[in-house]
Order: sequence, then C-alpha cells, then structure tokens
Amino acid sequence: MIAFPSKLIVLEVCILGSLSLLLAQEAMLFRVSEVNVAMVALEVPEVITSLTSCAIRCHMLAGSCFSFKYNLVTSLCSLGSWIVPSNGTSSLQPSEGLFTTGAFCNTSLNFTLETNGTASVCIWISTKSYNYTTSVNSCLARRMHLYTPKTLDKFSIMTSIVIRLQKNFWIGLDDIEVENVFRWVDDGSLLDNNYRKQIFAPNQPDNHNGSEDCVAYNLKYFPLNDGTCSSALPYICEKGTTESTF
Repeated sequence: MIAFPSKLIVLEVCILGSLSLLLAQEAMLFRVSEVNVAMVALEVPEVITSLTSCAIRCHMLAGSCFSFKYNLVTSLCSLGSWIVPSNGTSSLQPSEGLFTTGAFCNTSLNFTLETNGTASVCIWISTKSYNYTTSVNSCLARRMHLYTPKTLDKFSIMTSIVIRLQKNFWIGLDDIEVENVFRWVDDGSLLDNNYRKQIFAPNQPDNHNGSEDCVAYNLKYFPLNDGTCSSALPYICEKGTTESTF
C-alpha cells in the first residue's frame, strides 16, 4: 500500500498474459483500484479494441507514457505520463481502470512535476550542497538518479530552474572513467557529440588544470561547464519511469 494524504492507494498486480513478453522488465502493470489521484494526460483518448492493446500502445511510447486509463464500455484508451495526488474526487468512470508501471510523483513529499514539450519529469531539488559523488549517492538513496537532461526539452526544464533559483547545480554527467568521454549516470550511455556542442558553454568542457571531470549547470559558464568533482553544489534528483519514491 502507498499512502497519500488522508488516502490509501491500493495497488493490485495485473498480469496481462502475453503482454509480459513485450514489457520485459515492466511485465507487471499496477491497477490503481482506489483512486484519489490525477493522471497527466498525453493526448486525446482514442478507441482501442482491448485493455491489452491500450497497454501495448502505452508501451510503444516508452519514455513518455507511464500510465493509462481504459474504459471497458466505451473502449476509450487514455495515455498519460505521471500520476499525482489529487484533492478532488475521482474522475474515473465505474467501468474505467487506471494502470501504471509505478510512475507516481508525490508532490506532498516535496517532489515536483515539471513539463516542457514532450518531456515530463518528476524531480526533487536539494537545499544543501555536496560534492558530485555524494550528490549521486544521495539521489540513489532516494531511489532516484541525478538529473539527466538528455533531450532539449529536459534541458529547458533544468535551465528554467537554474535561472529561477540563481544557483549552480550538478547534473548526472561526467567523464570520470575516461577523459573527454562523457557518460550519463542513469544508464552509462555516451553523450552524443552533436548534442554536446549544443549544451556546453563556449570553449567548454576544458578540463582546467586536468582536474575537471563532473558537469554542472553554471551561471558564469552558462549553460554547462565541467568542474572539480570535489566542489560542493546543490543538485536535483530525477525519478525514473520504473522507480517508485514515496
């Protein structure tokens, strides 16, 4: 059971037969059976032949679709991103089910849902400053990861936060293992060279004095700059699509 303010959300596991082969690590969907939450819709609902077909459609949009609603009477399939607590009454019809892979963003626990373009992220912003390694581990302890702005839409979200708060922030990108080979902390994937040219400040990264391996949003060297990993900066944790933080 997952507790929201004055309400319990009971999750019952729903195995969708052969769909488990398609969902791989996310073979088990969760049905939210007592609803006091709102789903952030991605698009206008469409008529889909079955619950399984609706789930497959969501799965095919992996990275943006983390939840869906399906109405057994009207066959309407509604795709959504994050599910957030709602103080209002349920918008579900009696014949409608809400399903998720665990993508809850509990705003009552200081998590923030940020959306820009096709990006929808659930984040937690630190109020303290730590070195890079401690920041990475702090996010992991929350079952999250250091923010990884892999797309321009996610990059714009981070940029607006930095400008609004007027602070430098660590992001989940470094070349600690191999100099000048930057990897994202969430999955170890390489930073695309063309994207690299778009997001770093002019003449950055420069590995100044041979000691800069960790990347931060920097108001002086805007937007991104490589810095000394031992420097103390605030950080932002991001909740992955299969991570559950409460």
